[in-house]
Amino acid sequence: GLFLTILFIFLAPVVSRLFNKSPDVINGIKAYLYIVAFSFGFRGIFILSTNIFNVLNKPFKSVTLSLLRMFVLYIPLAYIGGELFGYKGVFIAAAVTNTLTAGACLLWIRKDRIFKQSD
Repeated sequence: GLFLTILFIFLAPVVSRLFNKSPDVINGIKAYLYIVAFSFGFRGIFILSTNIFNVLNKPFKSVTLSLLRMFVLYIPLAYIGGELFGYKGVFIAAAVTNTLTAGACLLWIRKDRIFKQSD
């Protein structure tokens, strides 16, 4: 996660030019990578956690986490962030949502003692 974050930050100007030549689009892509890149690892924790719950035949927990992520956190935060900070506020909402849902996943996995230590 940390390595990719650093890589995206340094390569953002180059990567953004691959998609479009418009300065506005380039600036938007760079902003996305600068703001959201650090949370990609947290997003991975969310994806793995929901898959773990599905594999363990606990789909209700997986769906609950997905609904929490989208409807309780991301949509309201994206709306507020968009109103306050424009498109960068939506990117901030994505980063905050990724981080908070990863924490919720880890807490729920710990609470359920999914990864028990053997004696």
